[in-house]
Amino acid sequence: MTRDDAFIGILEGYLDDYEGTTPLPESVRDALREQIVTTKQMRPLPGPMRYLSMITLPAPARYGAVAALAIAAVFIGAYALGPRGNIGGMPVPEPTPTPRPFEDASGSLEPGRYVSTIDSIEISYTVPAGWNRDASGPELMGPIADEIGGLSLWTVSNVFADPCQFELGTLQPPPGASVDDLADALADQPGIDPAPASEVAVDGFAGKYIEYMTPAAGCDAFGPWPTPNGLVLPPSTEARYWILDVDGTRLVMLAYVWEGATQEGRAALQGIIDSVEITP
Repeated sequence: MTRDDAFIGILEGYLDDYEGTTPLPESVRDALREQIVTTKQMRPLPGPMRYLSMITLPAPARYGAVAALAIAAVFIGAYALGPRGNIGGMPVPEPTPTPRPFEDASGSLEPGRYVSTIDSIEISYTVPAGWNRDASGPELMGPIADEIGGLSLWTVSNVFADPCQFELGTLQPPPGASVDDLADALADQPGIDPAPASEVAVDGFAGKYIEYMTPAAGCDAFGPWPTPNGLVLPPSTEARYWILDVDGTRLVMLAYVWEGATQEGRAALQGIIDSVEITP
């Protein structure tokens, strides 16, 4: 079959009229033109395709149109599916791996997704390489060589009257049950100078954020509240609190950054915090 410029012009017009709001790229049109001049004539096809015979074109052109349109369908389909084989060429999201229970872990952790369960609340997060679980408690600890710090998760009902003198016991009466009540109680503990509390949200759950430095001297064992394992923060530690209302349960994320932590270590810890997802 020889090249028929008149027929190619007719096909171009058809494409312009019917290809819709997203024009075909020139590469697809060029491929169609190449296929048209080498496609053999076809016998009339059964089914809906036979209605092309009603178009007022010469018979050879009608049969060529059938072949050309079939070729066009292939090219358009390939264009729509994209090089990765999915609709519109959009990237296919990677499946979310099932988090590993943090409570079952010990020592050095494999990098990946973990989940902690606190009072029936599931908190999942992504742990980078080199991090550890503190054998004495629920803390997620950074690599010692990087001088980072750690992250721990709590539900807190009361705080120490003095975080440097545990023997004085807890506040009496204890703070109320709201996020603001706990934020105020922590900010009012002696020996610290916290920044004003600010509004915060983690994974859509609203709360308050406060931070301060533990005393640099005169307090060898600083603890904000009683814990089963005796949580103690060293002098000159940056303590950061996210106090959240998770469907009526007060959840506290405590991140602590050792004195002299590297910028890389800080970024790694913040990356874990940014990855947090909460499921009541």
